[in-house]
Amino acid sequence: MHVYKRSEAVKLKGGTRPDIGFYVRSSWEANIVRWFRFSGIEFWYEPHEFEFVGIKRGNRFYKPDFYLPAQDKYVELKGWLDKDSKTKMKRMQQYHPETAKNMVIYISRVFASGLKLSNDASALIVMGYRLNQLCDYTNLSAKARMIIREWEQ
Repeated sequence: MHVYKRSEAVKLKGGTRPDIGFYVRSSWEANIVRWFRFSGIEFWYEPHEFEFVGIKRGNRFYKPDFYLPAQDKYVELKGWLDKDSKTKMKRMQQYHPETAKNMVIYISRVFASGLKLSNDASALIVMGYRLNQLCDYTNLSAKARMIIREWEQ
């Protein structure tokens, strides 16, 4: 088995990391797995898929990144809210409002500066998500990389 160095880990996107032991789609997902394990949080990776019944084209299904069974919450990681992501997040609000209300969404930054919301945070709030559902990945990453050796930049 190849043991990778931190400098190699920075370059990885989707793939299986030796310290995680299963395939993830991004370095953010790999890092959140590390954070959950470090924090003792039980999680399931992509266990459920939600259908948008009646939609005939485009985004007909959505699979949140993680499920936290002890908290009965889904966790979604959004590096950026592209058009597809916005459509899926809006449809979750429309077709599965109770699940959407209970989601935790990691975005790059919640606040752009001071008390001004980032564009992604503003967009999610306009869709109906609440500020307390949004988590700042950049802030978590800055702290976690100091204590979790395998953390990817």
